[in-house]
Amino acid sequence: MLLALVIFKFMNKYIFSVFLFIILVHKSIAQEPVKLDSTLLFVTDTAEYVISPINLNSKNSDFSPFIYKDKMVFASDRENLIGVVYSNNSEKPLVDLYICEKIDSVNFKSEKPLSKIINTAYNDGPATYNNDQSLIIFSSNSNFKFNLKKETKEQKNLQLYSSEFKDKTWTTPIKLSFCKKEFSFLHPTLSQDGKTLFFSSNMDGGFGGMDIYYSTLNEGIWSQPINLGNKINSSSNEVFPFISASKTLYFSSNISGGLGGLDLYTYDIADSIHSQKQLLDTPFNSAFDDFGISLDSTANQGYISSNRNELNKDDIYYFKIKYPAIKNCIPFVKPKYCFTFYEESSDDNLISESGSKLIYEWNLGDGTKIKNIEAKHCFKRAGIYTVELNIIEEASGALFYNQASYEFEVEDLQQVYINCSDTVATNALFNLNAEKSKIPGSTIINYYWNLGDGNYSNQKAGNYIYKNEGEFTIKLGLESRIDSSGKAQNSCYEKKIYVINNFVPAVDSTLFYEPQNKKTIYSTENVDSLNYRVYLGSSEKQIPLNAPFFEGLSEVKEYLWDSLYFYTAGRKEKIVDLLPEYKKARANGLNGSRVVAYGGDSLLRKFGTLENIKIFDWMMNLKDNNPTFKEFSSNIYFTAFADSIETIYYPTLDLIADILKIEPGLGISIYAFTDTVGSAEFNENEYEVARLELSMKRGNGIKKYFEEKGIKIESIRNIPKNEHPIEDEANSKKNIILNRRVTIYISKKKI
Repeated sequence: MLLALVIFKFMNKYIFSVFLFIILVHKSIAQEPVKLDSTLLFVTDTAEYVISPINLNSKNSDFSPFIYKDKMVFASDRENLIGVVYSNNSEKPLVDLYICEKIDSVNFKSEKPLSKIINTAYNDGPATYNNDQSLIIFSSNSNFKFNLKKETKEQKNLQLYSSEFKDKTWTTPIKLSFCKKEFSFLHPTLSQDGKTLFFSSNMDGGFGGMDIYYSTLNEGIWSQPINLGNKINSSSNEVFPFISASKTLYFSSNISGGLGGLDLYTYDIADSIHSQKQLLDTPFNSAFDDFGISLDSTANQGYISSNRNELNKDDIYYFKIKYPAIKNCIPFVKPKYCFTFYEESSDDNLISESGSKLIYEWNLGDGTKIKNIEAKHCFKRAGIYTVELNIIEEASGALFYNQASYEFEVEDLQQVYINCSDTVATNALFNLNAEKSKIPGSTIINYYWNLGDGNYSNQKAGNYIYKNEGEFTIKLGLESRIDSSGKAQNSCYEKKIYVINNFVPAVDSTLFYEPQNKKTIYSTENVDSLNYRVYLGSSEKQIPLNAPFFEGLSEVKEYLWDSLYFYTAGRKEKIVDLLPEYKKARANGLNGSRVVAYGGDSLLRKFGTLENIKIFDWMMNLKDNNPTFKEFSSNIYFTAFADSIETIYYPTLDLIADILKIEPGLGISIYAFTDTVGSAEFNENEYEVARLELSMKRGNGIKKYFEEKGIKIESIRNIPKNEHPIEDEANSKKNIILNRRVTIYISKKKI
């Protein structure tokens, strides 16, 4: 065995069948993408790593690779013709350094000796370079004065030498000043900045055997070595250090408690107070000697040396971490979308001269209403919500005036998301994704899932099936790059889920998400000749201004817009002064009445936003004993994923309720149409069930509204198929809205 290894290696022989099992169990067990019900499944495997021998391994020992750019330098005791070939006491050739060009991760062009100046007739290597490859530091037991003279076969202790690359050649190596001939100094590795050198030595003052030391470069001189301490070193041998870009120290040790022979360990130099050395898992370690590791800047791939082959000789292996170790995970916390709403232009005095009181009410677009000028509210999810600030008559709770109506966007927070159900059924498909994940100031490069059941995946999103019941911790590791510096960083989040036999998940209507239709921001600030009037409603037919329900109202006016007639009454400069006119209109049966704002004689809000408030032509006969009646219907529209009734429809529903109370011979039927736009989270069958359930929630919401007013509903009918297909591109937006409606039919009861 090589002198560089004999000092510390204790061979631990195992039969080849054990070795073969160790290698095979870590081979990638991947599967092709599979589709189930037209939904893409996660591509998973049970191997965290890929490990393969390189093509340049020889019948001799090849070890301690060092990668830079597209080249690799490694140590080997293969035969070469540099000077006189000496051997050690076992008659094996001694070590030299070789260089080769990289073709791909495991294939290299033919190797050649590194340099006649560096390679001698003695042991030379392993080696390390600085970042620009202008400096090499390596171990050797040559004195670089009589390389070609066969004076003795006596082996000297290994020392550390440095050489600079100048004028396309290496300068004569110089021994580092702290090296002492009575001890061995070997296995050098340089930090990224080239100012700290780590190495192994058996010099006095250690903990026994070989220890790892470091020295720092100050004004061109290496300081006296400092032992890294008993967190790393022991009475056994600690050798072959490697310092990564993230200041993680990798090294090998034959201390008890490993897997056998030399084992690879890590230690976080950057956090030496809290860090402890960690034994690497398989396939890095085996029952054989594992040492001489070298990683790239991401620490996700590199090379190791091991004698785990059938001949028990040292070979170089390439490894790639398919799913980096996911450690120190932060529990995933669902985001909170909390806001405070306040309208600065609101009027503090909402009490009329008669003492009647008006109050402010926020309608926050998700079914939440808060009676206060200031509203604090947390939305359940991101989306676009129509937020309204209404003035309500306190006594009746009826809408008096809509002061503000605007579109409010709740944006997804810039954080990592693990989107999946908290509880799932065994052998059932469920969705798992990190699609909304964002890290401020960084770009996410890779996603790594540890699914908690022995499987891994690197997709951003997909569907998965757990076969066994139990509690599982899903971990999501993210590799990202800081935008400003380009530096790589890793982070990890985790979420516990429960897998239960025969579990039936509840359908959540909030899965139906689509931005609501945009609404124009409405404000009366800085409006010339601002005045307020009571809007009474619209009608398809012209209504005489002396109709019974206009009786007692002042300044009743008629406007024609888009074939509809619109009616208003009263005119005041202060909104609270219209309260008596508003009450009179409602007492006359015009329950849809509300206050609107004018600039001079121009309505500040378009008539189109008010056309849902109807005055039906047959209302003129409601107070007669023998009314004539014409069947009619009214549509109530809902926003995407919502089943709450918007306030603009309250007047219509109140009017219908009043009519049904006056006319006992009338009947009411409710038809709930099926929404056609929803989440891709379900397969088609689950999606259809969710859509039907949402439409029934909408219909039942209207049923409940009427029942609270004492109206008995004859029937609610669900329309399971969309009446207006969204495939009709010319009217797709219109059809989506039509399918998101509940229609109320009023007709004569059959006798």
